[in-house]
Amino acid sequence: MNEILVVAGIMQKDSMIFAAQRNERKHQALKWEFPGGKVEEGESPEEALERELFEELGIFTKTGALFSEKTHAYPEKTVRVLFYLTEITAGEPRALEAHRIGWFSKAELVTLDFSGADGIVAREIRDLL
Repeated sequence: MNEILVVAGIMQKDSMIFAAQRNERKHQALKWEFPGGKVEEGESPEEALERELFEELGIFTKTGALFSEKTHAYPEKTVRVLFYLTEITAGEPRALEAHRIGWFSKAELVTLDFSGADGIVAREIRDLL
């Protein structure tokens, strides 16, 4: 089974963390996640994350440091996710592809029903950021 490389952005505003709820037509429907997507051939992870956040949320971002890396095996695929600290440089996030979006306190964040490795990273954010 091939491993899929995915990137996700951890965006912070004041003490709040951004998360998005996957739309009902996608794999892991209605689960929460840190937004991002697949790295396409010829892209660096940073380029992929900035492209995905623009496509999904309509925002311009700057990719910062790698915060965490997780591999998660689903029955149908294995995903390696690179979670980057990410800064919004222009725009306000809009739910262009997500079911819902929001800013959450670290305590609220860990109560969301996250997809795959995102829940582990939500607890790391609570404990480390």
